[in-house]
Amino acid sequence: MRAAMGEIIRAGAYENPQNSVKTCRGTADLWLKQALEAGINNEFPTFAMGLFNKAKAAGYENEELAAVMKVLR
Repeated sequence: MRAAMGEIIRAGAYENPQNSVKTCRGTADLWLKQALEAGINNEFPTFAMGLFNKAKAAGYENEELAAVMKVLR
């Protein structure tokens, strides 16, 4: 999987996702809700949601998860 993600990033080929930003954003949202409900540390899901929200705002929601790299750059 790591090699595949690296190739996706190198090629800039984020279309036809196996795991979209939208899907992963939904998972991170669940992590955040569960952390808040359980009263446990929510730093990671909060950080992840921030990245996914930026990716969504930039129009990358239906692209491969690796498209988050475009937000990080």
